[in-house]
Amino acid sequence: MPGHGSPAPSVRRRLVLVPLVVVLLALAACGGGSFMEEVGATRSAENSSPGAVTAPPTTDAEEQVPRPETEPGATAPAPGTATAPADVTRFAVVGDSITAGFLPLRGTTVVGAGSWIPAARQHPQLEFAGGWAVPGATTTDMLAGVRSVDADVLIVLAGTNDLAMGTQWPTTESNLLQIVGAAGVPTVVLSAIPPRDDRPAETQELNGRLRQLATSQGWSFVDPWGDMASEGTWVGGTSMDGIHPTDDVAALVGQRLAAAVAAAG
Repeated sequence: MPGHGSPAPSVRRRLVLVPLVVVLLALAACGGGSFMEEVGATRSAENSSPGAVTAPPTTDAEEQVPRPETEPGATAPAPGTATAPADVTRFAVVGDSITAGFLPLRGTTVVGAGSWIPAARQHPQLEFAGGWAVPGATTTDMLAGVRSVDADVLIVLAGTNDLAMGTQWPTTESNLLQIVGAAGVPTVVLSAIPPRDDRPAETQELNGRLRQLATSQGWSFVDPWGDMASEGTWVGGTSMDGIHPTDDVAALVGQRLAAAVAAAG
């Protein structure tokens, strides 16, 4: 029998439980919840079937990786790469002021007025690839300046300044052959030179020889000036100085040369 100074058994049990509750509450406040979660996770893993393989969690980055849209082995075009239509013909030029206008041609940019190129490049099947054209150039100058150009058709319009310089036909012919060889373009369109009021007979003679040269070489020959010429001189209103065409005539010639290029290419 307990003594008068000792607490009853029920009281002792309550005194023992109070500190225990306090300790459990303290553990919960200090992260005991996470501890219990870890214990629960461990028990879940222990209760899983032996040998089971758990797939790793899928991250947001993995879910967002796009699937390729091209078939295996297919090559997608590089971003920003423009593909030229298969039916487009690239043309290049060699010439003087009749082609360049009154300033030298710069790459594929026509700087001077009076050129037929801007009208020609409007043709839907053509793309201008550049070339060499400088005002006042003779065929000797052209031969010194021309370089290989990546094009399908080469238009050569040359010789009017050879007449002014007194260049003989054998030299002009040799220069033209070498110009075409240096440009390295597979198809050639040789154009007649325009009328020239101060040398009408020589102009007609040269155009006859140019036609013969084109035929012998398998080149195309085109005379875009036919209805603008009268016995080697300009028809009234078609030239500003008896040598160069007006802007309207140059545009018309550009359209005719473009048609010849499209047909040849």
